[in-house]
Amino acid sequence: MDELIYTKTSAGVQELQTRSGAIGQKERQLLFMIDGQRSSAMLVAMLPGQEVLANLKKLLDAGFISRSNHQQQVLEQIQFSGPTTIAPPPPRNNSFQLNEARKVILSVTHEFLGQNWEDKLAIMLSSVRSSEELKPIVEEWANALRRSGHRGAAYNGEQAIEAIFKNQ
Repeated sequence: MDELIYTKTSAGVQELQTRSGAIGQKERQLLFMIDGQRSSAMLVAMLPGQEVLANLKKLLDAGFISRSNHQQQVLEQIQFSGPTTIAPPPPRNNSFQLNEARKVILSVTHEFLGQNWEDKLAIMLSSVRSSEELKPIVEEWANALRRSGHRGAAYNGEQAIEAIFKNQ
């Protein structure tokens, strides 16, 4: 899963206002959650048990949303100067992935586990500097979700986080 960020088009905003019937309830719920900041991985984690990727494609094909690859936007913003010789790339900084993983964890926690867990995890996540440091936190978080009866949210959350770090 790429780090795609979706935004509503004017047709999407109009669809939410008018309810023309062009999309079903699940697509409508997804369209409502698209805010131009949440990645596809976050949307998958936030809507466990739903066919989020298929619904994103339906909304995209219908012209209700548009997408952009956040990493591509970042690359386009970089202005190069200096010699044009080819040099090895700098070591990859995974702070973007860590931030996206934090968002997924805290969003799902807010939805399914409540404020106490959200506070606890926010403290734990504030000191994480690598994906290796994140693994035990994700494991504890997923186990807490499963123990509280939210197996689907645990599975989807783990999948979303795995997708975030897939290209690392």
